[in-house]
Amino acid sequence: MPEPLELPEGWEKVTDDGHLIKKIEKEGTGFSTPKTNAKVEVHYTGRLVSNGEQFDSSRDRDRFTFKIGCGQVIKGWDVGVKTMKRGERATFRMTSDYGYGEAGSGAKIPGGAALEFDVELFDWSSKEDISGGKKEIMKEEISKGEGYKKPSDCTKVAIAMKVLHDERLVEEFTEDNPLRFTVGEEAVLSGIEKAVRSMAPKEHATFDISPNYAYGSEGCTEKEIPPNATLQYEIKLLEMEKERETYEMNTAEKLEYAKKKKEEGNSFFKAGKINVACKRYELGLNAVKYASDWEDKEKEEAKDLEVFLNLNIAASKSKLKDWKEACKHADNALKQRPNNIKALYRKGIALSGLDDWNEAKQVFNKGLEIDPENKDIKRELTRLEKKIKLQNEKDRKMYQRMFQ
Repeated sequence: MPEPLELPEGWEKVTDDGHLIKKIEKEGTGFSTPKTNAKVEVHYTGRLVSNGEQFDSSRDRDRFTFKIGCGQVIKGWDVGVKTMKRGERATFRMTSDYGYGEAGSGAKIPGGAALEFDVELFDWSSKEDISGGKKEIMKEEISKGEGYKKPSDCTKVAIAMKVLHDERLVEEFTEDNPLRFTVGEEAVLSGIEKAVRSMAPKEHATFDISPNYAYGSEGCTEKEIPPNATLQYEIKLLEMEKERETYEMNTAEKLEYAKKKKEEGNSFFKAGKINVACKRYELGLNAVKYASDWEDKEKEEAKDLEVFLNLNIAASKSKLKDWKEACKHADNALKQRPNNIKALYRKGIALSGLDDWNEAKQVFNKGLEIDPENKDIKRELTRLEKKIKLQNEKDRKMYQRMFQ
C-alpha cells in the first residue's frame, strides 16, 4: 500500500487516507457538485509526480466527457471530480491505488506511479425536470433525504434556503433561522412550493426556477430581480409535519377533520385564495364521502357536511370559471338534498356559464317553486332572461340577412 502523499501549503485532503489531495486553482460557481451518474465535461492535463513529465492532455483535443462513478475513469477522477463546482479548475495528486495501480498504463505511466492532473470542470448534466416536461424547474440533488414521504397540502415545513441571481445572493434563510410555511397556502412562490413538494426530510438540493414559477415578467424591485429572471435556489428540508391521513382516523375524528377543513376553506375563500379554499373543501369532502357503514347519527352529520362541502366547491369552481366542475359538485349536493336551494342556485349559475341557458332557466324556476321569494335566484333569472332575449334578437337579425 502506498504511503500518504505529502500535503503542501494550499492543498487539502480529498480522502481520509491521504492518497488523493487537491489544490483549487480557480474557484467554481454555484452550490452544487456532480453526483454519481452525472455526465461531466472537462479538460485535463496529466503528469507524473516524480518528474513532472506530461503523459496526456485533452487541451489540444475536444473536451473529455465521462459519467461519474461508473468505472469509466480511474478512481482518483471518480472521487476527485465529485468535489468540483462548475467552472472550477483544480490540481489533483494521487497515489497509484487511485491511478493505474502496480500495472501502470502503457509506456508513459510506470507501475506504482503517483499522478498529478490539472482538471477544469465546465459542466455536467444530472438535473431532473419537476415541472411536468416544461424544463422550468430543474432539480439537482446534493444529498439524499430520509424516507419516502414528501410534503403535500397542509404539511408544515421549515427550510434553509439561499436564492441567487447571476451569482448574487438575493435572499437567505439559515438552519438557525429557517423559512417556515404551510404547503398549499400560496405563502411562497409557486416554484418554491413545487421544489419542496419534491423533497424528502433532510434532503438538500438545488433548483433552477424559471420566471413563470418565480417573479415573472415584472421581476421584484425590492429584491433587485429584473423581469424574466431565472433564479437559482439551494434548499434543505429541515422539518416536515404532515397531517394524519384520514385512513388513520376513527369516525368522530373524520367528522371533526371535515369541519376543520370547511372552516379553513371559508377563511381562504374570504381572503381571495380560491384555489387554496377549494383544496381544503376537497380534503374535508374526502374524509366523509364514504360513510355508508357509519352509525345513523354520524351518517346524517356526514351527509350534511358533504352537502356543504360540495356547495362550497361549486362556489369556488364558479369563481374560477370551471363551470363543468361547479355543475358536478352542485349535482352531488342535490343527490343528498334534492330541494336544496343553494344547490339549485349553484347549478343554475354553472349551467348559465356553460351557455346551457334553457336548462339553467328550468333549474332556477324549480328553485322559485320551492322558495318563491329567493332574491338571488330572481336576480340570476332576470339576468338570464335578458341574455336569452338578446341572443334571440341577434339570431332573428342573422336569419333575416340570410334570406334577403
